[in-house]
Amino acid sequence: MVADNIAVQFGVKGVIVHKVIPGSPADKAGLSGISSGLNNNILLGDGAIKLGKFVIDNSDDLLTARESFQPNDSVKIVTIRNEKIKEFQIQLAKFI
Repeated sequence: MVADNIAVQFGVKGVIVHKVIPGSPADKAGLSGISSGLNNNILLGDGAIKLGKFVIDNSDDLLTARESFQPNDSVKIVTIRNEKIKEFQIQLAKFI
């Protein structure tokens, strides 16, 4: 995840997904992290706005919500990508 002030700077709701590791639960679910586009423009991936029943406004909200689940739980995550709402089902990994 990206620092909350970066999300505010870009005018993004929720918590920006910074990097998705290949083969990770986030990758398998279809989440997208920050990347670079043509002319090295920054392309924001997903902004997580809901995890299960928990609304995500900032990184504290995400961490609090994550504590409500166990590894291997299957949880719906709602994101904003390119100004569109997207829903993913993700199987949570061990939280480090």
